[in-house]
Amino acid sequence: MAFFTTSRKPCARSRTFVKEMARIVPGSATQTRGKKAIDDVAEDARQGGHGVVAVVTESHGNPASIRAFRVTEDGWSWHENEFLLKSVKLSREFGAHVHRAEEITVDDTIGFAKALGIEPGESDTELRATKEGITFFQAGEEVGPRITLRGIRHADADTD
Repeated sequence: MAFFTTSRKPCARSRTFVKEMARIVPGSATQTRGKKAIDDVAEDARQGGHGVVAVVTESHGNPASIRAFRVTEDGWSWHENEFLLKSVKLSREFGAHVHRAEEITVDDTIGFAKALGIEPGESDTELRATKEGITFFQAGEEVGPRITLRGIRHADADTD
């Protein structure tokens, strides 16, 4: 289960994106980070029973990347991949309403679902992830958010 948060002082678009991700990814929650240190966010996630935190960073008022870290009883560690975003299209820009997903079917060739701790199930909600981007569908209709990727940065797993 993922715990989505923002970088400090997020713009409205990043906050909306985080809320949409939390709605479409089963069992996830969201928190606006504010002045909290990463250690405090990790503790909030741990107390909520979440094993992964996904941090959405931004650049020039738009979501710029998603970097996840694993939370354990002993602390936390960064996931080795950072997903660099080229663009994000929100569900309101589709004219669609995202219903909270209880389960999600996954077609993922880039490890996005694994990075976020998404457990695949059988559902009419579907995540499709390729090197070009990440899309979400409900009942066969694309509902957003649609994420176009600029790339995937492979980093060393470290702690701050």
